Amino acid sequence: MATKESKLCLFSRVQEKFRKNKKIIFTNIDHVQSIQMHQVRQDVRGHGEIVMGKNTMIKKALREVIGDIPELEKIMPKIKGNICLVLTNGDLCALKKALTKDTIKTRAKIGFVAQKDISVPPMPTGLDPKHTAFFQTLGISTKVMKGKIEIVKEVLLAKKGEKIGASTAELLNMLDLTAFEFGMTPLEVYDSGEMFPAEILDVDEEMLVSALEGSIREVAAVSLATGHASVASVPHLLAKSYRDVLAVSAGSAYKIEAVEKMLAAAQTAAAPAAPAASAAKEAAKEESEEESDEEMGLGMFD
Repeated sequence: MATKESKLCLFSRVQEKFRKNKKIIFTNIDHVQSIQMHQVRQDVRGHGEIVMGKNTMIKKALREVIGDIPELEKIMPKIKGNICLVLTNGDLCALKKALTKDTIKTRAKIGFVAQKDISVPPMPTGLDPKHTAFFQTLGISTKVMKGKIEIVKEVLLAKKGEKIGASTAELLNMLDLTAFEFGMTPLEVYDSGEMFPAEILDVDEEMLVSALEGSIREVAAVSLATGHASVASVPHLLAKSYRDVLAVSAGSAYKIEAVEKMLAAAQTAAAPAAPAASAAKEAAKEESEEESDEEMGLGMFD
């Protein structure tokens, strides 16, 4: 009886979390260790609530909530596999960072899926020549240096998304290469009735502003080049038109206020320079006369 009551209590808590929170991050937890889950729970405390357990139980609890919140019907097909739901009303980007912060490097095992292209660089292996046949089976060029096998050139062992076979796993472990790193992997996000890939959360505000500014510059350039006005090109067109008006006004008898101010400022700046220019001209004239006297033999001591 106590077990049944505890299940009902857990059932109610799950429903309460779905009713209370409007945002959900669906994360894959394959190969995630218990110590990592413990750390994640601490990291998200106060920012999100974790729901995990049997998918059938979660779906059963969710069906009763869907009657009040029909939008949650969208997440039903996503509750499958080894998954964990993290619910929140806060910042999804910050929550995703907290979920993916703790990872653990792991040695290769048969059946692991390559998270990225896995290559082995040219390197000394420290292995005896008796392993040469094993490397030849994998198509890896080697040579023996000082009684040890050395890989001659880089070789691709597995492409991203491929499953690791027995030979590849054995080689990586023989070379003590940890090609795998496991942690919680966000897959999709639910936000107030909308679903989208978790990768979108990696785009922060600064990246959005930068991309928007770049796009606006491109639109403005195309508009100016083709002569078709757009919202992006209007500021440039207004600035050019204003410069043209100033040029026409400055070159004609009709002076607008802005041009008059510019001309007045130019005259004010030129005024102090006039006496200096006159003095410099007079000094140059006197120097020229002295040189002329010396050439004619009219020096002071002649």
